[in-house]
Amino acid sequence: MQRLLRARTDFQRTHERNLLTSLLLYENLTTTKTSAKLLVSRANQFMNRVKSADLSAKRFAAQELLDRAASRKVFEEILPRYQENETTYCRLVPAAPRRGDNAPQAMVVLTKTLANKNDKK
Repeated sequence: MQRLLRARTDFQRTHERNLLTSLLLYENLTTTKTSAKLLVSRANQFMNRVKSADLSAKRFAAQELLDRAASRKVFEEILPRYQENETTYCRLVPAAPRRGDNAPQAMVVLTKTLANKNDKK
């Protein structure tokens, strides 16, 4: 599935980086279903690569994310939640179609965030 968004490569890469940064900052994100599918695979690959939390992982995160606060949050808050061997860090949850153009939407949520909210109930 090459070029899911049918955009230029540079725009597509920046769009993916922006979505990933927003997901890590806010821990959930609602977007179109096509972008959400792309984001889930990209976020899982990103988290697997920075899981070691060594210097090269921090450099990769700083290069990939568009905000320093997101990079800091990954290593200080998000990665400690996933100490055991995890392979899936985020999941896709269907959402209601967008008002206006009726585009199918989905919510991308970090799995530990969803589990923590369900435990409190």
